[in-house]
Amino acid sequence: MGTSAGRPPVCPRRQLIDGIRFPVRIGVPWRDLPVDYGPWGRVYDLFPGWLRIGTWHRILTPLPSLAALRERSRGT
Repeated sequence: MGTSAGRPPVCPRRQLIDGIRFPVRIGVPWRDLPVDYGPWGRVYDLFPGWLRIGTWHRILTPLPSLAALRERSRGT
């Protein structure tokens, strides 16, 4: 994620990612997103764009194998 010219970000990217995860995980409407996660419209706009270009696939695909690796390293 490089830098781009224009306006500075309204909130940190991690905050927006957590904001995307909240309604998907909890099952609430986007408009009911707590303000702690940033503007709901910005969070909502990121979700379909990242879905379309495969960002979520690249993030979520390795997670099960990383979790299994972590469990093995803990000896569980």
